[in-house]
Amino acid sequence: MLLVHVRYIFKNFIQEDLLFAKPLETYTAGAVIFNLINDYFEKHEIN
Repeated sequence: MLLVHVRYIFKNFIQEDLLFAKPLETYTAGAVIFNLINDYFEKHEIN
């Protein structure tokens, strides 16, 4: 399971949230993880 946490500033306070959780296949090279995160960002139009 890939858990992605984010940390950001909102109204002058540091916030921490779970962005998403996705299951990982048995093969988990860096490129696979990068593509999962990149696909999520593109789908939700996050820059």
